[in-house]
Amino acid sequence: MDRREQVEAAIAAIDTRDFDAIAEMPVHPDMQLRSVIAVAEGDVFYGIQGLRQWGEAVDSIFDDFRVRLAEYREVDDERALVVTDNSATAKASGVPVAAFTYLVCTWRNGLIWRADGYTTRAEALEALGLSE
Repeated sequence: MDRREQVEAAIAAIDTRDFDAIAEMPVHPDMQLRSVIAVAEGDVFYGIQGLRQWGEAVDSIFDDFRVRLAEYREVDDERALVVTDNSATAKASGVPVAAFTYLVCTWRNGLIWRADGYTTRAEALEALGLSE
């Protein structure tokens, strides 16, 4: 499974909250997710249990939260820019929400190790040391 296929499979599993499937994927046991949704609170989610907690946090705020791969761009031997297209309905207001998330994904020893979320392409590219 190449890195793009790893990302596609992980996003498909996250979309359906199939965290058991993610546990079977090439994911580093110390995987870290810095979610755009939780970054304001400084939360970092660690490992498969952290991904489960992220799912619970998202599902407590949104109904029908969906995530789809919109773009995958290899940057170097360890990193890629991953853009997801997200949609949901806010539970409190009933307002539909749609937004892209820009993830800097990092691999360690061939395993997905980190996913750092950003709200803009420019922020993610800057984190990668790139420009538009």
